[in-house]
Order: sequence, then C-alpha cells, then structure tokens
Amino acid sequence: MKRECTTCCNFTAYYEKAYSCFLRTECGNCSKKRETTNRHASCENWSSRSRFKRDKYKVICALDEAICGISAIKLILEEERE
Repeated sequence: MKRECTTCCNFTAYYEKAYSCFLRTECGNCSKKRETTNRHASCENWSSRSRFKRDKYKVICALDEAICGISAIKLILEEERE
C-alpha cells in the first residue's frame, strides 16, 4: 500500500462546488503539519485509517442490539393483539 496523504488519517480533502455535486481537489489539509498538501504527497507523519474500521464494528454491534430490542417489542405487541 502506498503511503500517500490520501490514505492518511491526518489528511482532510478539499472539495469544490460543481453544478450538481462536490468534486474532490488535488490538495487538502494535513492536521499534523497544519498546512495544505498535495493528496499524492507523503511524509513521516503518515498513519493508517484503520481506526475507522473499528468504529464501523461498534456501529454494527449497536445496530444488532437495537434490532434485537425492536424484535422483542414486536413479539410483545403481536401477542397482545391476538
């Protein structure tokens, strides 16, 4: 995997307004350097975005618990209706 700024967790891309959408520009902000950088550049402060995968796992677990709770409420209401 290339260590470009595009895949760094410290990089936030800049977007420009187009007619019906936003287009990603060739540059963005590096929160470590506190300056504008090219998205294909790299530096010694590069770090992976893997922490976002863990956040997705937590969201999936929370949604699973919510679905179980809703299913239990559905069963109770169906039994009361009969």
